[in-house]
Amino acid sequence: HTPACRLLLWGDGEKGQTAVAAAVLHAASLRGDTSALSCSFARLVDVGYGNAAHGAASVASALVARSADVRILHLPDVHFYSDGDDASAAWHALAEALASASAASSSGGAVHVIATSAVAPSSLPKCVRDVFTNMQRCDAM
Repeated sequence: HTPACRLLLWGDGEKGQTAVAAAVLHAASLRGDTSALSCSFARLVDVGYGNAAHGAASVASALVARSADVRILHLPDVHFYSDGDDASAAWHALAEALASASAASSSGGAVHVIATSAVAPSSLPKCVRDVFTNMQRCDAM
């Protein structure tokens, strides 16, 4: 069983974190046993018919349904999940979906998370930061 990677790539504004995440996702796509799912905040609003929390609830079933040994959830711009000092309802639903997908896939492969943020982790709500085991600053641009 491979331990899950929970990586947050961040910069003060756009500092290359989007390009780094894209490169990681591309490299992962070269493996035959990997499946990636990208869930922007806007996509969750769309899937949830105007409600990002409802859209987030569909993420777990989409991740579990993937038959790949390695599943990657890409979360661009996680700073959009903040509601002032608190995480939004969409973040809470997404975190619950991720926990459900991870539990359901414990025998079938890890669920990894690669996320980006245009603000420092200290500016994100604690429950958002707590999802990530590794936070890397990007200063490329």
